[in-house]
Amino acid sequence: MPQSNVDVKLSALFDVISTEAFTKLADLSVPGLGWPTDMVAVPSMNCIYVSDRYGVKVTHNEPDKPGIFSITDTGNPVHHLLDVTPAGLSITSDRHLLAVCEDEKRGRSLRFFRSERSSDGVELVEVEDRRIELELERYVLQATEVREGRYVISQVHKSRGVHRIVVVNNSGAEVR
Repeated sequence: MPQSNVDVKLSALFDVISTEAFTKLADLSVPGLGWPTDMVAVPSMNCIYVSDRYGVKVTHNEPDKPGIFSITDTGNPVHHLLDVTPAGLSITSDRHLLAVCEDEKRGRSLRFFRSERSSDGVELVEVEDRRIELELERYVLQATEVREGRYVISQVHKSRGVHRIVVVNNSGAEVR
């Protein structure tokens, strides 16, 4: 059956919950959020970041547009396009957003972003001199800073039945 060029209007719906009473306050729609893979909250910025594996598409024939959405108390989700596919998100000790990313041609990397408030919400600016190219096989899921210069990474390869946890340094090399 041929694929149609019908408009695809994806939207994720989040429940807004009170942190005091744990009751539902509202619904929040995030237009364009296609394949959420992880999320992390930054209370000091009143912000939630959500990684999106495939991104905003108007038609089925369009290429993937992966990225990270920032959702703030302004109610205006902002889509930050990336040239790689983001997976897991975490916050570092110096309050940078850490995204573990993959790309078919360029491999895997850890990307660091600083957050800047804008009238539209929160803008992400990559701290490029902190980018870490990983010396790991495919299928990285999550990364977390355990101390300065050390990151724990979760990897999986379902067809091989492999799930492992590794520690890497600032150079992306595995350490023991």
